[in-house]
Amino acid sequence: MQAYRDRPDRQILPGLGQLRVRELTIGVLDRHLRLIVARHGTSTATMCRSVFSGLCTLAARHEALERNPVRALGPVSAKAKRAPRAMTVPELRQLRAALSYDEQAIARDLTDLVSFMVSTGLRIGEATGLAWDRRPRARHRRRAPRRDPGERPGADHQDHQDRRRHQNARPPSGASRC
Repeated sequence: MQAYRDRPDRQILPGLGQLRVRELTIGVLDRHLRLIVARHGTSTATMCRSVFSGLCTLAARHEALERNPVRALGPVSAKAKRAPRAMTVPELRQLRAALSYDEQAIARDLTDLVSFMVSTGLRIGEATGLAWDRRPRARHRRRAPRRDPGERPGADHQDHQDRRRHQNARPPSGASRC
């Protein structure tokens, strides 16, 4: 809630504070939201749009505006900065080599995390959000079309790594190992 309370002070009043409510038109609001996207990002502009919508709804209810101009605005969006790109095999080898010689990476288990992500195809949020007691087994994964049923890149390595990490897993602090 505090984030929404901060929007008028930080983004709305500095840019539109000199206007009266009846002067809030579709064009004024659209230009201001585009400016907020450019300066502060899409999520801040989306929150400002919600604040504008509530303000204009209240103004329309009290007949200060004929209608809510925010309803005529399109959704707040920004162009993607860059399309995602998969790593090439040489880049992956270079990354794994660099991680295997970095003491901090080893201490933080980044080498295992990267190996896990490469062999499963999971993204960072999916891989770090897995619970070991609920993780899917290899036999439940969907296979790519036209692939031999027993063939899965990295399957042997991944199953071995899963067993090793599960056996070496430390219980959470305050919990006892069963």
